[in-house]
Amino acid sequence: MNFIKSHDNFHYLDLSDSKAFDNAPYYNDTLMYYDVDHLNIYGSKVYAKFSGDKLGRLIEELLHKRGGYSDSLVTVDSISPL
Repeated sequence: MNFIKSHDNFHYLDLSDSKAFDNAPYYNDTLMYYDVDHLNIYGSKVYAKFSGDKLGRLIEELLHKRGGYSDSLVTVDSISPL
């Protein structure tokens, strides 16, 4: 973590608190994993649903710092509902 903090162009996004994995390997009684280490398509959509806004806020922050700020927050609303 010290390496990341010491470089302005590195950013760490902690998604370890995602609610997607509260009942892993299932979400709403549906299996989320393809194999022991990989999410299936359903699992990746669930993960995006719970983590996408956090990623969007980081993207907005980075755009704002670089002068390419837009007034709208990046969200995952365009992802198909589960």
